[in-house]
Amino acid sequence: MLKMLQSIDESSEHVFWTFAEDFRDPSSYVQAIARTFYERGKQLSEKLSAEGEPPWPPLPPRLGDPSMPPVERMRALFLCARDRIPDLEGARLVVALAPLHMADPLAWRQFMRALVDYEPRLPWCHHIRLIARESAEVVMPRSSPGALPSSAEFFAATASSEHRDAAEPEYWPATEVYAVDLSVEAMHAATKEDMADRSLPLAERANALLIDAAMDYTNRRYEQALAKYTLLSRFAGAVQIAPTHALALNGMGEVFAATGRLDAAVEHFEMAMTPAIESKSYPILLNVTLNLGNLYLTHERWTQAGEYYTSADALAGALLNAGVKLLCLENIGVCHHRLRDHANAQRIWLEGVKLAKATEEREARKRLLLRLRGIYEEGRMVDQIRAIDDEIRGLA
Repeated sequence: MLKMLQSIDESSEHVFWTFAEDFRDPSSYVQAIARTFYERGKQLSEKLSAEGEPPWPPLPPRLGDPSMPPVERMRALFLCARDRIPDLEGARLVVALAPLHMADPLAWRQFMRALVDYEPRLPWCHHIRLIARESAEVVMPRSSPGALPSSAEFFAATASSEHRDAAEPEYWPATEVYAVDLSVEAMHAATKEDMADRSLPLAERANALLIDAAMDYTNRRYEQALAKYTLLSRFAGAVQIAPTHALALNGMGEVFAATGRLDAAVEHFEMAMTPAIESKSYPILLNVTLNLGNLYLTHERWTQAGEYYTSADALAGALLNAGVKLLCLENIGVCHHRLRDHANAQRIWLEGVKLAKATEEREARKRLLLRLRGIYEEGRMVDQIRAIDDEIRGLA
């Protein structure tokens, strides 16, 4: 769902901020969100300055105060981001909170309940849309078999009776709850229905075919996936829907890569770059560039892999995607190391450790530290190995 929301951002007039930080408790969660805000703001300011534009105004120092109540601090962060949108008449701030892991689903729901509360006469959340993940571990009551819960039912299930506030309201205005069925069967049925619906615009029917081809690829039905991607590529190229054309060519490249046809995969990935660049579809271009890097890395062609990962690193930085940037830095270092360029491998991995620390990407930081440890072991650099070991222990 998070990936789908990120893709919507490219075609929407609204401003999307998506967060996948883990949830343990409200205080640590908001602290992680605040650090991500600061990091993205810094990256955006650097990007704007490089383009000759005024930098993004820094966040107020008080928002970095961990003693600030979590709900109040989270709202203040959202309002700060909203106030930086130049045209609030034509755009909204859309915030998606989708923790990949929830240590305490009940505490998450209680936090969300407090966060979405507002005074109807003077709502704090004006021009803001909040999309939040719900944990499957919390069972919601249903008013009737097969029906979705109302917002009242949803929030009534926030806590068991001994924890529930006796004065809780009967309903929560402007709150909707959706149960999204992402099963293979449901997705296939929906795409098949859209493809057959002649009342839909051709672009929407083509998008349904794209999703269906991707599901075939995911389930290793490579022949079916290739046939659909090929048809879609011809259609999108003929009617000049550049983003769809790029995605179809990229999909063909992925099929060829999965079936061991290296030259055909490279050819189609490179072909996909042209429509992606022409349409300024930079997330698609990032995906294609990563695919080329991954393909060359798999076949141990270190120089070519390093070149594509370096390009992907620049794109990820421009798109403020720290996770992909960290992956690129790790693999650029791998390519340098395999080419026996240990100095540049060390430099790149140190850069990655610094970024992972700033963005609190603990697993990426640990992987990069272990990469560095390998270099230090080769050079018998005892002091550096000891320092690395201490830092890794601190991440446990």
